[in-house]
Amino acid sequence: MSENSVLKIIRGCLYSMVVLVPLFFWKWTMNPFIVVKTALFQSFTGIIILLWLALVFYQRSSASNQRQSARNQRSSVGVRFTPLTIGVLVFMSVLTISAFLGEDLLNSLWSQETRTLGVVSLWFFALLFLALSSLGDAIDWKKVWRVSVWTSLAAALGALFSFVPFVNDLFLEQGIARPGSSFGNPTFLAGYLLFNVFIGIHLFMDQHQSAQSASISVQNSRPQLVSRVRDRWLYLCISLVDVVAIFKTQTRGDIAGLLAGLLLIILLLAVRYQHQSASNQRSSVMENQRQSASNQRSSVMENQRQSASNQRSSVMENQRQSASNQRSSVYKNPWLIVLVIVIALGSIFYFTRSASFWSHVPGLDRIQNFRTVRNEFENRLLAWQSAAESFPAHPVFGFGWENFNLAFQKHYNPALLTNTFGETYWDKPHNVLIEYAITGGIAGLLAYLGVWVTLLYELLKIRGIGGISGNQLTISGNRLRIVLLGMLAAYFVRNLVIFDTIGTYLMFFLVIAFIDSAYRHQSAQSASISVQENQRKSVPFAYPFLVLSLIPVIFLNWQMVYGAGREYWIPNYYLNRMIPESLGAAQEALAVPTPYRDDIRLTFEGVINQGYQSGIQFPNIQTLQKKVVDEMQAVVDDHPKNYLFYDTLAEVKNTFHTFNPNYLKEASELEVKALELSPNRQQTYYVIGKTKALEGDTQGAYDAFKTAVGLNPEAGDPHFFLGLLAYQLKDAKTGDAEIAKAKALGRVPRSVEEATALGDILGDEEQKYGAAIGYYTQALAMAQGANQHNEIRLKIAVAYYLWGKNAEAKAAFEALAKEIDLRATPMWSQLEPVFNQLGIQLPSPTSPSSGSNSNIQVFPN
Repeated sequence: MSENSVLKIIRGCLYSMVVLVPLFFWKWTMNPFIVVKTALFQSFTGIIILLWLALVFYQRSSASNQRQSARNQRSSVGVRFTPLTIGVLVFMSVLTISAFLGEDLLNSLWSQETRTLGVVSLWFFALLFLALSSLGDAIDWKKVWRVSVWTSLAAALGALFSFVPFVNDLFLEQGIARPGSSFGNPTFLAGYLLFNVFIGIHLFMDQHQSAQSASISVQNSRPQLVSRVRDRWLYLCISLVDVVAIFKTQTRGDIAGLLAGLLLIILLLAVRYQHQSASNQRSSVMENQRQSASNQRSSVMENQRQSASNQRSSVMENQRQSASNQRSSVYKNPWLIVLVIVIALGSIFYFTRSASFWSHVPGLDRIQNFRTVRNEFENRLLAWQSAAESFPAHPVFGFGWENFNLAFQKHYNPALLTNTFGETYWDKPHNVLIEYAITGGIAGLLAYLGVWVTLLYELLKIRGIGGISGNQLTISGNRLRIVLLGMLAAYFVRNLVIFDTIGTYLMFFLVIAFIDSAYRHQSAQSASISVQENQRKSVPFAYPFLVLSLIPVIFLNWQMVYGAGREYWIPNYYLNRMIPESLGAAQEALAVPTPYRDDIRLTFEGVINQGYQSGIQFPNIQTLQKKVVDEMQAVVDDHPKNYLFYDTLAEVKNTFHTFNPNYLKEASELEVKALELSPNRQQTYYVIGKTKALEGDTQGAYDAFKTAVGLNPEAGDPHFFLGLLAYQLKDAKTGDAEIAKAKALGRVPRSVEEATALGDILGDEEQKYGAAIGYYTQALAMAQGANQHNEIRLKIAVAYYLWGKNAEAKAAFEALAKEIDLRATPMWSQLEPVFNQLGIQLPSPTSPSSGSNSNIQVFPN
């Protein structure tokens, strides 16, 4: 394979990556917007890295054999370390060391399936940076940025047109107010678009400079000039569309970063304009003084006193003119005027933020209420404080990358539980500096800051970027430097309140590769490939290295996607009551050698545990429950420092305690371990309460749940679950009081299972059928799949009948009979006399109406 062919493949992979990673997803996988993107990125990157290495080995061997001159060696391949290259490699080395010295190696290397950005994935980014920055002129960066900007337009339009049913269904948005487009998550989308806003501004400025140059130096090229002007405004329009999409996502951190970056650009452009004006004025003054001196020397010594007087008058006039010009240039500075306007608009928003008008502006409505922002920030402060208290345990290399939760959990503050358990599990601190300080220790934080220091050093050292020669190089380079500084400022600000994702990492490493490539070229320390477009010399390592690049594609990336694909069907078959198919998908998914097998195990556990509790009749349940316990024990063994997995395994043993007399004792031991890892955790006390209740220790169960309530009495969750327990223990008075208290605190059923459980308790135990129907109706609104809907509709119909509302019961039964064959349900022997009493005539089992849903399974007893 020739050098030219190798470079074409590298460029093709790069362009494909820039397009497909942001846009492509496969909705028939678990975490479809994450796993597939990571697999695509790592596949393309693996090919680029290995083909680059083939070029490195080939050109090094060629240089050695031919004894090239020192000058030629500097222009060919040779990995010579720039400050930024050293910074990135040191940073990655520290993260790798912290992973092996940290609390959870597996999590550090691979992260979770919902993130997929462990140390292994970060090494792909780092090596991609090294390869692209070393390839030099082989990469057409302008084309890369054009491809990226057009790709961002497609992603942005997906967010802006989410109200269209087709677009909404395509991206699985389900009518949410904050669209995520092809990233599935509004925050992930906004971070990606943030970079492309500034890239579009760069292309606008670059095309503007090119158009000016063409209008001056090129004759009779009006079509070319028109094309450049058109493209220039087109890129600016794309940037504006991206800005609107960022506001549509309502991601406050990215909006703040965007505004900070744009303000910095405007400020720097204003300073640059003022500096140029002052420079021009100084040149004018010096010229006037030279002219005055020349005139003075050429005059005859006719009147020295008059000459001196004229000279003083001329100097004073020049000084006055200079001061006047300087004041005039300040008022004429367009960027300064823009800056004043922006500050004025910001002030207007601040002082009128309570006006209803702002609530209709996407993005601004989420920062309009400063109290909400403050409350969320206070929660983050609590999480940061909890993690900081654990910092002395691993001060040098931290807890290991992606292990922030293990530091946070040790000093968990119960005040964080105000609504749901989701607020109490922090795998990310939403602050990049705190994240690296906790997960990487002092070494990790310094290494991260070192990347930024070397990055800014190289950026400020570059005299010009963009491939324009002559005097225009400096002008274009200065403008691009200002845009890049604004971009990096925006990125840094957003990461103070959010965290990195596949989109932001991709764009950041492309940008720093671009900067480092320019720095290499300028500093004559280039490790770049010497490119000759018609190069026909064969690269002997190309084919073996290309084959070698397929190893991670086949044995890592494909396995990730295939495992996530089979995992997807575990809950989806279950929701449609296709139980054998769900179990088959679980068996296949658990057999896939993917680094995210523990996530598959948790999905499997969730389906079987919830299904069994809701009355699903699983085949061979004795063997199945043992399988669930064994798989969850494997998760605990893989992550022995995470309290959550001990709680989950304890809940599983509570659910299946009738199958093994030792399960309740083992559950108690797991709960003790969970409390050691994360004291004052309300969730663990819930599990303890369930275990005590199953053991017959009613007082112990109450004590455990009351302890959870006492940890944060203003949280609705503890009251809600204490109410459920009271109902189960036949204490209706306490149950009513606690459920009412939970509702007053904003805690209502949030899942089909919770609403159904309350309905069953109030109907079966308390005979409060009206209240039961109310909860069943809530469950119906949250149900997924035809079978789940029909099960709840049957419960509603039965509740109406038991309540004595025969007309409503008859209407509900008849409507349901049109959808399914009720004779196939296990309840038919109980339903048949009811139907006879109500005078309900069922359709024939062979009629089209009853056969239209022949795949629906039976209801639980």
